[in-house]
Amino acid sequence: MKRLISIFLCTICAMVQIYGQQYSASLEGNKQTGYFRLEIPQPIRSLIGNDIAKARIWDREGRETPFVKYITTIADHKFVPLNIVRKEIIPDSVTTLVVKNEKQQTWTGLWLRVANSNSRKQYTLTGSNDSLDWFSLSEDQVLENLTGHHQTFKEQEISFPLNNYKYLKISIQDKGTNPLNVMAIGRYDNVVSSTVYHTINGGKLDVGIKDKNSILRVQLPHPQVVDKVTLHISSPRLYKRNASVFVKKRVQVRRNKVEEQFVEIGQYELTPNNTTLELPSLFVKDFYIHIENMDSPPLQVDNFSLRQKPLTLVTHLSEGEQYAIVVDSSFKLPDYDLALFKLQANHELPILKVNKLTRVEPQLKDAQQDEQRVKLGNILLWGGLIIAVILVCYFAISFFRDMERK
Repeated sequence: MKRLISIFLCTICAMVQIYGQQYSASLEGNKQTGYFRLEIPQPIRSLIGNDIAKARIWDREGRETPFVKYITTIADHKFVPLNIVRKEIIPDSVTTLVVKNEKQQTWTGLWLRVANSNSRKQYTLTGSNDSLDWFSLSEDQVLENLTGHHQTFKEQEISFPLNNYKYLKISIQDKGTNPLNVMAIGRYDNVVSSTVYHTINGGKLDVGIKDKNSILRVQLPHPQVVDKVTLHISSPRLYKRNASVFVKKRVQVRRNKVEEQFVEIGQYELTPNNTTLELPSLFVKDFYIHIENMDSPPLQVDNFSLRQKPLTLVTHLSEGEQYAIVVDSSFKLPDYDLALFKLQANHELPILKVNKLTRVEPQLKDAQQDEQRVKLGNILLWGGLIIAVILVCYFAISFFRDMERK
């Protein structure tokens, strides 16, 4: 009976529709037809966080304009050729290639640029510090799939155990076959490009002490995505403290009970040279930092700063056309085929300006319809509750009558 009533009430509640609030901001800067970058400002981030599903770009006719998230490259990869100090080809036997690790860096792999071939070859890798005594690193490995589709060579990675030998020797078996044309041997170095973070203003810090722990509560006037928090600590001069970051979340503790609890999202170590905590893109209005003081005096936290990574979209606009970015919590993730194409993140694209965000008030007709829906929902909800109470009373009376008869 309880299950029947529960299903009935859930069905009634599901009939009450909840509508999201809608906001809009006009876009400017499309002085030509083409692709543009649109950096989402903090007022919009406060509404959507990192969830671009809640955003749309509309033209003045209300038609959707596809967009895709702009992924900036964390690091550019640059091929750095190595010095091949020995290259020897013994026909119908073996090809020997020796490269020099000039700075004796620690490596776990190399890249071979091999002219396109359908061959399949076995190779052995050895290491040496004097080019006389060689020691095994990797035996009976295979080079295959050596055909590039868009160029006349194929880059093939070879992996091996961590080492810092001054010389590495690759011995490719050619018994009964012709040798491969190894054009170059090198490594890909990461050229890190720095990410520009935006400062989040308006935050407030409350500091308390409890059970030898400093408890810092960071509060924001509106929810924001926080990627970094930096503490400005004036004393003591030397310290090394463990810190944890917590957020409050609603957690289901039993089948029908939900409680608000502190959930740990990261552990850190604070030192005078490291007072910045990298957070996993928290979308919060407040969070807590617990610092273990043990028997030492608490840290003197004078100030703090919050930063977030930019969220940028790429879209294709027509010259002179009017567009707006619209935010609505009821929107679902769009399925644009633009997302299937890889856009070059290193290309400089024109930047669109986002004007002031305003809330879109529903038109009179829409407001009347919404009011009617709310009234209908309330009638259905209260009607359902009354019917449920009547059913409970009916079954209870029937139960007691049956007990009296027995």
